[in-house]
Amino acid sequence: ADQQRDYFLAVLDDRFPDLAARYRDLYPTGQYGPTRSDWRPAALRLKELCEQYGISDRMPRPIIPGDKRTLNKRIVEAL
Repeated sequence: ADQQRDYFLAVLDDRFPDLAARYRDLYPTGQYGPTRSDWRPAALRLKELCEQYGISDRMPRPIIPGDKRTLNKRIVEAL
């Protein structure tokens, strides 16, 4: 699971070294998301920008015909 993280951080080290330390702090080993609540202001700002420019801040979930989770996915999209 950490192979993807390691690869991503290696790319950051190479191309964006000024960001690498920040990402290592936000995503320590074994974590799939930020461990602190400092992501919330950025998420709220992103939502504001999406509303300002008339774009969705959500990605549609793929609906596969006959999938037993179709209703669940549609409900989640509506939320």
